[in-house]
Amino acid sequence: MSQRLSLGAFGALASLCLASSAWAGAVEDFKKGKDVQLTAVSAVMDGEIYSIAGFQIPKAADTLNITLTGADLGLNFSQSVFLTGVQSGNSILWTFNQTFNPPIAVDGTTVVNHVSGLLIVNATLLAGTHHPLCGFQPCLRDVLLTHAPGSWILVEGEGALGIDFSRLVMVDYFRALGGIPQPGLSAFYVPGTAKVCSSPVTTYLPMTAFLTGFAPSGGTKVDFVSAYPKGLKVPPNLTVPGGQSTASFKAAVAPDFTGQVNVVASSAGAIYSRLVQIFPQADCDSGGNRNDPFDVRAYVPDLLLGCINCSELIDLGIRGQGLLRVQGLDVYFNGSQLRRLSSVFDVVSVSAVDMTDSGLVTGSMVVRAGEAPVAFRASLEGGPTTPIVLGAFTPTAITASGVVIGNHTSRTSSVAMYHDGRSLKELPIPGATRSQALAVSEAGHIVGTYERDGDVRAFLFTEGVFRTLPQLSRATTTVPVAVNNRGQVVAHSVDATGAVLAVAIIEPNDTFHLLGVPSGFTGLTATSINARGWVSATATSHTGTSGFLYTREDGWVDLNRRLSPAGSVVVTDALRITDADQVLVHGTANGNRALYLLTLP
Repeated sequence: MSQRLSLGAFGALASLCLASSAWAGAVEDFKKGKDVQLTAVSAVMDGEIYSIAGFQIPKAADTLNITLTGADLGLNFSQSVFLTGVQSGNSILWTFNQTFNPPIAVDGTTVVNHVSGLLIVNATLLAGTHHPLCGFQPCLRDVLLTHAPGSWILVEGEGALGIDFSRLVMVDYFRALGGIPQPGLSAFYVPGTAKVCSSPVTTYLPMTAFLTGFAPSGGTKVDFVSAYPKGLKVPPNLTVPGGQSTASFKAAVAPDFTGQVNVVASSAGAIYSRLVQIFPQADCDSGGNRNDPFDVRAYVPDLLLGCINCSELIDLGIRGQGLLRVQGLDVYFNGSQLRRLSSVFDVVSVSAVDMTDSGLVTGSMVVRAGEAPVAFRASLEGGPTTPIVLGAFTPTAITASGVVIGNHTSRTSSVAMYHDGRSLKELPIPGATRSQALAVSEAGHIVGTYERDGDVRAFLFTEGVFRTLPQLSRATTTVPVAVNNRGQVVAHSVDATGAVLAVAIIEPNDTFHLLGVPSGFTGLTATSINARGWVSATATSHTGTSGFLYTREDGWVDLNRRLSPAGSVVVTDALRITDADQVLVHGTANGNRALYLLTLP
């Protein structure tokens, strides 16, 4: 059953996958910054056009008020005008009402003794492609001020023979730069290791741009351009909220589209481009080179670990990077070195739970000794590593857009929650008395369970739609284990004790395929599903366990029969399969248990 949510609920869900440009605060950044670079101003009085350009106007930090002198504009008088600034939405309104004593001498016969008026400007964050100059030097500004309707200036004084005059000046053009320095781009991540294939319906590809530092309070704008938006559509821009360092979104792949499309990201003048290849659906459905034996290698060499039988998997990325627990300490492995997370984040301890392919990580941490654990989010690749503390709830997963999914649990209830970078909110599940978020795909599909009227059901969120997943059996509960970017869910059918009775793949159209227990084994537990719909699992028997891989063409395959060289490692558990068709397993060799990475040649 699918249910289109109300506008308010849809907005909440949309924030799970997209950083909203409504978070921008250009006026806030302008207020914080010092000085204003006046690019050009023109005004009309008595049918004549007057203009000035290229001046730097002094402004103190943390205020919208400006004291303007004639010298600031290159004019030959020292009297000043005080402009009182107030914010109105994304606009600044400056009012002034100044009497000059002594008057300003314009020429030998005319003086100005009073000026008043209203100047209205719109404030916007500079586009990511914009690298402004102040004169001929780079201009460390992030806000563009432009003319808005309603501005006027009234000039009063005395002319020849002492005759009073009053002239209305209309501002018809205004352009200035202000604000504070912005971080640039440090990286632009587009999944490139695994094939991306077309589909009869619109599919989504997660992308993430990383800043060189944290965005200021007003936010940082990142622009995106697709060379062929009819095939691969990206948003024109996103605003990274203040205090955050990534801009993530889901590019939309048009139905049945195949081909290459160049995607460009830019911020503060820094530009990155990535070439995206969309393959025919048959390339993914064919199963690739699944019949070849897997190459086996130790995921982290014992020499690097410094210990034996001491590592456990937390999560694995598409490029082989991973989160591990080594002798009780959580570490990040980037393929060549281990980094203790507590040292990276400069905290007492870290308990990580999930990582995106682009290196965003979430979990719980103890910041200072004696304090309670708090949820956090951080970037381990491409951007600053300083963690963002999210509050008191228990994270379970993180989306490619940096939204953290988790649960708030009390003695009597559990509520599925998400933190969008600004605040902690409940997942909008209509009528639920209990709920639990369990997993999320890189494309933002969220799966979990909810209880309504005593009935526990599985759910999936995607693109603003809440969907109840089908029950695998009337007498059991369906519990999602994982979901891939195509919206396929691998789930367990469990009894009242929590024992797994069956495993199934639930398709986006709500049909499902039960995956029987392999011959010779008594039980089966699924662990993950990749973009092809391949499932990793561990099967149990009276003598032990073995790692298995499911494909639609071959069914369950014992990984121990697919290793090269055969017999060197005994696979006991299949822990994760990536979209690059790599399988991370627990295996034993010479009596020692360790993590091994299985890779198709």
